[in-house]
Amino acid sequence: MAAWVKVTEFSVLCISMCKILPLLFIIGALLTFNLCADSIEYQISPTSTPGLYEFDYILTGLTFSQGDELDISFDPTIYGCLGGDPSTPGCGSATASSDFTYMVNQPDNPAGAPGDFYLIANISNPSLAGTFSVDFEYAAGISAADAGDGSQPWTVYDFPADGSLTVTDSGMTVPEPANASLSAVTLLVLGAFALRRRLRGTA
Repeated sequence: MAAWVKVTEFSVLCISMCKILPLLFIIGALLTFNLCADSIEYQISPTSTPGLYEFDYILTGLTFSQGDELDISFDPTIYGCLGGDPSTPGCGSATASSDFTYMVNQPDNPAGAPGDFYLIANISNPSLAGTFSVDFEYAAGISAADAGDGSQPWTVYDFPADGSLTVTDSGMTVPEPANASLSAVTLLVLGAFALRRRLRGTA
């Protein structure tokens, strides 16, 4: 009888894992698609200054003509100040590769307006390799836990010779795939172990 129970438990676990494996495949496919599509991935890390954090961005698949501008928007209800602005030296710094020039607009200036981290292409078809980062502080009363996952809207603007303004691309920043895949796989593995323990408890 005990042997039959163990075989049944193993069979149920195998069936459950067979249901989970397609989810892993789907997650992997989505992450691969994300790497191939136009995307901006990010990672948030604390700096050596208490209360100051850093956004690091990875640009993938975006195309720029000379003078095109990427605008990453910062919600003024979440973010207090951005680095790289000479008028706010206490807010840290910002960096961009040599093919881009960065500019910063502070959140809530004017009141209620979002902040902006601009990347302006110095040449057509610039390299997307290199470091793109900006330091920031959270708004008063906001902690990292309050801020959510950190995703931000972004827009690419084209400025043709006739002076018009055209949106050529847009989206939301996403966490780096390594972090997302690790979290998803961890959740699935924990779910499999929880199911196994439940089956043992009912055996």
